[in-house]
Amino acid sequence: MKSIIIYIIIFFLIISCSRSTYDINYKGESNYSYFYLVDTIKIKDPVRIHSLKFGGQFIVSKSILKEYNNKIDFFSRPDVFLLGNDLYRDLPQKDYQKYAYPDNGGCEFVKSQLEVQGLEVYELSSSSVSFLLGLINSNYFYQKHNSYGSFAYPENKNKKSYYKIVYPLCK
Repeated sequence: MKSIIIYIIIFFLIISCSRSTYDINYKGESNYSYFYLVDTIKIKDPVRIHSLKFGGQFIVSKSILKEYNNKIDFFSRPDVFLLGNDLYRDLPQKDYQKYAYPDNGGCEFVKSQLEVQGLEVYELSSSSVSFLLGLINSNYFYQKHNSYGSFAYPENKNKKSYYKIVYPLCK
């Protein structure tokens, strides 16, 4: 009986925590989209990082890694980008035909020789890589990417704000 009560308490804690991060009933502003594909960008010496402490996957330049301080505010820097694994997961369905995202980007990641405490670091096997840059509504991001390993920004972001997210394109 005690274990059932504990499971019920844990269940309600999870529900209450997720509601503080996003609002599943929020449908967005009528004059804004929840996702914008903005541009194609280059990132010098890009690596994929995963925080063992905070979760999430990000793309950063190798030179930025030496500034990692094992604090969550590192991931809010303007030169740290969320990694989007599947453009079609975030892209509105009406735009699927508009954008061709070949082979989910066609990129392969390999474990890096770089060691940074608290981070898993992976390098792209291709030296010729660019990224599709998107802006994703924070509320929509938490609805689509709400899982055990996902990242929750420390700021008390307004559900009308947007995060930078990139999708790799390898040749």
